[in-house]
Amino acid sequence: MKLSTKKISIFFIISGFILFSLSGTISALSKKFIITTEKANIHLEPCDSSPVIDVLDKDTVLMSASPRKFKKVWNYVYFQTEDSKKTKSGYINDNAIKKINTTTKIITIQAKK
Repeated sequence: MKLSTKKISIFFIISGFILFSLSGTISALSKKFIITTEKANIHLEPCDSSPVIDVLDKDTVLMSASPRKFKKVWNYVYFQTEDSKKTKSGYINDNAIKKINTTTKIITIQAKK
């Protein structure tokens, strides 16, 4: 059975679009943040006047839930609560966190001859 060039082109365009749209989600899940202030508010919306859904302590690790920032300084993150062990999500301001470098460094060890 012979496929037309048009059908093959459409297949590759759709496949490329799917891979491109998933790449943002994958990169967002690999980003981690750590809280640098003594206490950090997690908001319901990306705004200081939004209700605070939780207050987290310094050195708490957060996972990025979105590949982009909101209103230039707000990150949408996942975090796990200590009391209920449930995963919650909310918005945190850039000034309360820093990105954790999650790059794996590979070192080659060779024996001396």
